[in-house]
Amino acid sequence: MGIYNKIRKTIFQNSRKRFITWSSITLLFGLIVCVTLFKTNEVEPTIKVVEVVTATSQHIEQTVRLIGTVRAKRSTILTAKASGVLDILKKAGDTVNKDTLIARIINPDIEKRCESAISSVQIAKAQFDRTKILLKTGASSKQAAEEKQSLLLDAEKNLAAANIELLKIRFHAPFDGIVGAYKGRDGTEIKEGAVLLTFYDPTTMIVEFDIPAPLVGSVNRGQKVVIDGKQCAVKEVQKMLDASTHMAPATVAIESKDLIVGMPIDVELTVSEKNDVIVLPDDAVFLEQGKPHVYLVKNSKTVLKPVELGLRARNMLEIKKGLVVGDLIVSQGQSRLSNDTEVKIYDPKAVEAVKNIETSLNK
Repeated sequence: MGIYNKIRKTIFQNSRKRFITWSSITLLFGLIVCVTLFKTNEVEPTIKVVEVVTATSQHIEQTVRLIGTVRAKRSTILTAKASGVLDILKKAGDTVNKDTLIARIINPDIEKRCESAISSVQIAKAQFDRTKILLKTGASSKQAAEEKQSLLLDAEKNLAAANIELLKIRFHAPFDGIVGAYKGRDGTEIKEGAVLLTFYDPTTMIVEFDIPAPLVGSVNRGQKVVIDGKQCAVKEVQKMLDASTHMAPATVAIESKDLIVGMPIDVELTVSEKNDVIVLPDDAVFLEQGKPHVYLVKNSKTVLKPVELGLRARNMLEIKKGLVVGDLIVSQGQSRLSNDTEVKIYDPKAVEAVKNIETSLNK
């Protein structure tokens, strides 16, 4: 029994030694493999490719976008000065010449008074002419002739008054222009004082818009405005705020056949501009610790540079301090860079040339 235990102990010890030995060999082999794989997969650091822009001296304009309304430069509202039935002679949208009869109001009383006045003048004139003939032959007196002449003058005064009343219900074009939309239908009853239509000249339009209070002081007559793709100038600006809107009204004259009276339209007003200043795309500028910075490229490395901004125009920024003309500025991908990063400038011409070569080889 003692011999058996001794043999078993010896076998166990030998097995333990072999296990430790093989474990050590396996662990060592594993470490060698890991180190080999790590060295094999280790990638040499690559140089980052960046796009750049060159700081140049340019003209820059700061603009604001406002909403205006198109109006006709010459327009008038035709109003009924007497009651009656509307009789439309020219349709809405018709182009007519000055003094053309556009519409009328049928008022029997006024028309009868006018007809009666015309008849009275005709009778008075005939009597006066007959009295003058009789006066020459001695068959009538001078006093009778003067009485007939007085009656004629009174009749003509009544006719003039009747014609004035008639003109109140006759609507003639005050100038060459277009008939606007009628406020009532043909044949409807129109009350005295009712608006009948707007008559306007479409050859020259004006755009009315309001300027916010903070900008009123910087806007003057003649200031540049872009409307409907056309460069115009401020014609009038009121240097006083409207009590209800707290804005100042302004107008711009514009010639365009495509504009419609009453339509809203974008107004791009220039509020400030500068010449010969350094200008960059706004994508080139980023915030670092709450302040604007750019990355310069010098000797193939990035240089973090603080800058002071000025005017902003669309997607461009004025650089007041921090750069000089000719500086190369990173324009894209600043988030993957840091100060003193080695970079290579992206050359689109070289890339295009490579693409052309690859295309040629694939043919």
